[in-house]
Amino acid sequence: MVRRSVALAALGVCLACGFADGHPIVGGDGGTGSPTTGGTGTGTVPPTSSSGRVETTDDAGVETSSTGTAATCACPELAPGERCLRVVNECAEPVWAGASGESEPADALAAVGALAPGECVAVAFSAITGGRAWGRFGCVDDVCETDGGAGRGTLVQFTLAAAGADVYDVSLVDGFDRPMAMVPVGDDARVCEAASCAADLRAVCPEGLVEPDAPGEPAWCRSICRACAMCEACTDCAAIDGTCDTCAAVSDVCCTGLGCESNEITELWHSLCPDAITVAGEPSFVCDRRTDFDVVFCP
Repeated sequence: MVRRSVALAALGVCLACGFADGHPIVGGDGGTGSPTTGGTGTGTVPPTSSSGRVETTDDAGVETSSTGTAATCACPELAPGERCLRVVNECAEPVWAGASGESEPADALAAVGALAPGECVAVAFSAITGGRAWGRFGCVDDVCETDGGAGRGTLVQFTLAAAGADVYDVSLVDGFDRPMAMVPVGDDARVCEAASCAADLRAVCPEGLVEPDAPGEPAWCRSICRACAMCEACTDCAAIDGTCDTCAAVSDVCCTGLGCESNEITELWHSLCPDAITVAGEPSFVCDRRTDFDVVFCP
């Protein structure tokens, strides 16, 4: 059963996580698909201005990443209409990063791949529709303990339009493996908000959702929605029996029929990562300025 005391453990993870209080206004599906078009590493929270917005230069005017560290990559001189997307690894471990989507140019995301700690890659683009970015961790011979692109971890979703507003979010609907953020960058970005989950949710992952690595430590945490999907016949909380065996540890949530809606686990995740999607249908962030973006692992 889910331990009610798990909420107390959350206090040891994060009292106020995220980059800034956002104002998401467009509905997104929040799952493994792309965001609608109209709608554990440990890192440091990015420095903010007095208004709470993310700074992108240091006091000397030197370009930094969205989280304040020295920039290690940049796009070459951009053609008219192009913008820059940087994928930054601020984890203390390697990440095998991945990205997909319909992009212009068509091969814009092809350069996204393995990144050592502190490394980043920058790609120029005119537009990206149905974009997704994720990490894979603990990889040996292309077999990985986590994979956000295959529903086994954190997922960033985005549509960055050639004209009009950009839509983006951090989705935990499938699960969580490492903190991630999607951060608008540049002078105009100060009016836009970062989508992020900066807490390590593996620390509060209840029994029944933990997926361990080879040594037995939590590699990633399955979402309660995906766990309850394995025992759809578990619908009677007064008589939990063999129908709940495949999700026994979380059957007290699954039997309510609220596994994919707001429940004690999704509310805990939301309290630690208020700027991420924990339930499908929650809103994505919207930025109506022509900004660059950073996708950051372990912000």
